[in-house]
Amino acid sequence: MFDPSDNSDIESYIRKLDKILTLKSVWRESAVRLSDSGVYADGLFLPGRDIARFLARDERCILAAVTLGAEADRLIESARIVSVYEGYMTDAAASVLAERRLDASVLAGSGENAAGSGKNRPRFSPGYGDLPLSVQTEFLSFLDAGRRIGLFASQDGLLTPRKSITAVIAKNAAPPGCETCRLSGDCERKKRGMTCGS
Repeated sequence: MFDPSDNSDIESYIRKLDKILTLKSVWRESAVRLSDSGVYADGLFLPGRDIARFLARDERCILAAVTLGAEADRLIESARIVSVYEGYMTDAAASVLAERRLDASVLAGSGENAAGSGKNRPRFSPGYGDLPLSVQTEFLSFLDAGRRIGLFASQDGLLTPRKSITAVIAKNAAPPGCETCRLSGDCERKKRGMTCGS
């Protein structure tokens, strides 16, 4: 019987994938300039009030893109042939692995951590709030991610390979407060006593 509170099974899938998959990453530290309609990160414009609120206390940010590559997609498809459960667990494990490696890879490479706290810095990705997925193509082009790590976006802003992440990482050690977030009233993390910086 599946027990959603038991993480041991998903952790075993993550450990298995961790031995097989290699993360490719590219990042760039950029100056932040706020505007009435969004944020300029050097030459890249990120539209939306939510990303502007997210970076309101930052003079600089890190723009990052990471991917587990086409091999992750192939492993997931192979697992689906075995069973629905194998496919589901492999897919979920690859997502968690990409998230974990993003912080470890990019923040270590940039010499950053969360002010020595051992916690990851807050992140904001295209598709969050009113930052549209349509910015993905420009975001990847700004980082030269297609050439450097083989990461591309469809016309709809979906990433290929699938187990990939683009993110704006705040340089300010203090996470943005819940009071500035549009999702504050219905936030699952807040209900559990957590913040985006937890």
